[in-house]
Amino acid sequence: MSRPYFLNSAVAVTYGIWILKGFIDAIPREGEGVAILEGASPLKVMFKATLPLAKPGLAVAGSEANMLVGLTKFGFKTGIITKVGNDEFGKIINFLRSEGVDVSHVKIDPSAPTGVYFIQRHYPVPGKSTTFYYRHGSAANKMSSKDIDEDYVKNLMP
Repeated sequence: MSRPYFLNSAVAVTYGIWILKGFIDAIPREGEGVAILEGASPLKVMFKATLPLAKPGLAVAGSEANMLVGLTKFGFKTGIITKVGNDEFGKIINFLRSEGVDVSHVKIDPSAPTGVYFIQRHYPVPGKSTTFYYRHGSAANKMSSKDIDEDYVKNLMP
């Protein structure tokens, strides 16, 4: 169990959404209702009412991050190759490192933000969620084959 593994993104995304959904579901909705009654826009509701309460979960709720931490807890050696911005969202690498994930191949791009996405649940249409994906121009969006150490990848393969 000492060999690192790459995971299919579809599995990672599904697992990450499942983990994050449970966390978001536990946030009291009263604050959102009050903000809406006071005339706040959907984005203002998200940034002023929901995200402050979700901050602990969002800090570690990226789907890939959840999968890597979970596999590390099961005894697998894990690592990630990506690029993040020099911003608050990019600090996820500190959490991953503290959980035993190899972040030695994470690069920090001070000229670009970390890509993020948010899921707005059941607003403005009940039962329908909207996804906001901010990846264009992000550090990871600027990755190229030059950012990947081929020897590192070869050593990951069984």
